[in-house]
Amino acid sequence: MTRVVLDTNIFISAILSPKSKAASIVKLVLDGKLHLVIAPAMWKELHAALQYPKLKALMKRNNVSMDEVKDLLYKIERIAITALGEKKVGRIKKDVKAFKDVEIVSPDVFIKMVRRE
Repeated sequence: MTRVVLDTNIFISAILSPKSKAASIVKLVLDGKLHLVIAPAMWKELHAALQYPKLKALMKRNNVSMDEVKDLLYKIERIAITALGEKKVGRIKKDVKAFKDVEIVSPDVFIKMVRRE
């Protein structure tokens, strides 16, 4: 089964837009069709982002409750593979196509790749 590492923005997009490509990817994880690999630092980043006032306002505007978000994160946490990570990678400021021989793709491209498999 394919292992994936998802950027924090994928989770945020999935939370704010349930019909988005990002939400489709998160659903594949929840349905057991992809193995999510996540580092503790990424969980910390996601939980911190969910506390931003601007994001809380967007959630409220989109009728997304914090209880729904907590439920989603609980489900994801239960099935995710935790990897401690060998190296901390900071913010990538330019468009990168790969990292350590792992291809980096947009949600649109990823969905197309998964559908071909």
